[in-house]
Amino acid sequence: FGTSNVKPNVAFKQLITGHSTVIEGSQIIVLNEVVLTNSKGDLKEMSEEFKNFITEPNLIINPKNKPQIEIPNLCNFFVFSNSDTPLNLGESDRRAFVVNISKTKAEKQQKLEVEGYKKEILKVMKDPSALKHHLLNDVTYDREMFFDDAPMTADKEELIKANRSDFERLMDRTFDSLQFPFGNMTPKDGGRYIYKGIMHTLYLYQWLKSSQLFKGIYFKDDDVERYLIKKCIPWNPKDLKSTTKQIRASTGYLRV
Repeated sequence: FGTSNVKPNVAFKQLITGHSTVIEGSQIIVLNEVVLTNSKGDLKEMSEEFKNFITEPNLIINPKNKPQIEIPNLCNFFVFSNSDTPLNLGESDRRAFVVNISKTKAEKQQKLEVEGYKKEILKVMKDPSALKHHLLNDVTYDREMFFDDAPMTADKEELIKANRSDFERLMDRTFDSLQFPFGNMTPKDGGRYIYKGIMHTLYLYQWLKSSQLFKGIYFKDDDVERYLIKKCIPWNPKDLKSTTKQIRASTGYLRV
């Protein structure tokens, strides 16, 4: 791609800082040692900021002491990290292709030093003509793949799971084991919770907040609603958005 089109060693902060122009003219940016934050809330916010660099066809950059300019976005990113959660990815993510490198340090040293790969890599870096010829003439692939969503991999599924909130993790465990709130419960202080396969968001929120199991777990009623929508079976199989239905209960009409 040429040295002027590739930024091989960029820190994430260099990309998002107020007057950064690092993306201008770049076709490939390599972000190294990415660990955005330990806070899940901040991680989500910063990941959303990064997604703009991937999805927007044009970007506004603000060079220091110069007027803002709009540039076409032609950049692709390689993101490397030792963190289990370098970016926040949701189940609906279409952009990221995720691969975990599971080799140990000793295995990598064996390849690089003992088997001579390091010497070959340095040779190719000095003169990439043979590699370029190989990629252009010997490697065949369908170019249309670059216009499709990034394929889901087992490694990507692991990253998505790792990004779940404490509330989602606990709800997933109870869902899989058919325990409260997806099973019956009789609290010690009286009352009885009976699971009938349908749920009212507000009632469920109240039960979760009063339960010992979810004590100390932060969540809002919106989190409860989003989880139910994600897990539920649509009332109308032909309409995947038919996630709620109004029913008549002893307390009046409820949307469940």
